Amino acid sequence: MQATAYKAHPYQWGIIGWPSDLKTMTRDDLYNYYRQCYVPNNATLVLVGDFDTADLMKQVETHFGPLPPGEPITDPSTIEPEQRGERRVTVRKEGTLAYVAIVYHIPAAGHPDFYPLEVVSTVLSMGKTSRFYRALVDKQLATSAYFYPDFAKDAGLAWVFAEAQVGVDPATLENALLEQVDRIQNDLLTETELEKAVNQTEAQFIFSLDSVSNQAAQIGYYETVYDYKYLDTYLDNIRAVSREQIREVAQKYLTQDNRTVGYFQPISPGHGGTSGEDAASTLHHMRQSVLFRSKEELKDE
Repeated sequence: MQATAYKAHPYQWGIIGWPSDLKTMTRDDLYNYYRQCYVPNNATLVLVGDFDTADLMKQVETHFGPLPPGEPITDPSTIEPEQRGERRVTVRKEGTLAYVAIVYHIPAAGHPDFYPLEVVSTVLSMGKTSRFYRALVDKQLATSAYFYPDFAKDAGLAWVFAEAQVGVDPATLENALLEQVDRIQNDLLTETELEKAVNQTEAQFIFSLDSVSNQAAQIGYYETVYDYKYLDTYLDNIRAVSREQIREVAQKYLTQDNRTVGYFQPISPGHGGTSGEDAASTLHHMRQSVLFRSKEELKDE
């Protein structure tokens, strides 16, 4: 999906590369990458908890101070061009269940449109009262369905993903997903639905900071991708999201010309390849928005 959605930006490549990369890389390739990237000037140290700051900073200086910096690491020089038409990709491998993924190009982390996109994610896919759950899972079309926007350093993707029930074909699943996307684009949420979605998004964020280790992970993540101070203003910006903003971002980004649609179509055993379950796991673990999901939501899954 990423290789089809991106034409210029390095985001088109998976983190571990293609099978041919794994088969041909050498020990020196790995070592040189480590020497280039795992250096102090490319790292963020996060300290949380009950400690004496002065004493701890002495320890930090002792352990990390002698480490020499590496060469500066440059950002990609290319910018992904605007997509001007729907793209489609189909993968056929051994498996039992069909999957559908739909991705839309969205802005980079820190863009103000990200807040209404977060609320869209809540409306469509948080919990058993969400629109995707009621329209797809309750109606036995899918076992699960999600919408989640990537919080990425450069312009990323908003993912729509659904796992089909046995016997449900990808086209049926796609139509059901797009019907709910169309509703977000064309109809304003009710005030009650907006209030509920904002409250759920707020609770999800607060749950993500409910332990010292989670706080450290969040601070490190946002500082690496954008700016840790994003956490300080997140709730205020989510509470300010309006029904009109939600419809506007849906009309702006969730369009046919801006989307890539992917099918995983299972084939009968004996044809080789990996199973559908493997494909689902790969997509599932790409989700960066898992950092913002509530304990109850994780329990439901």
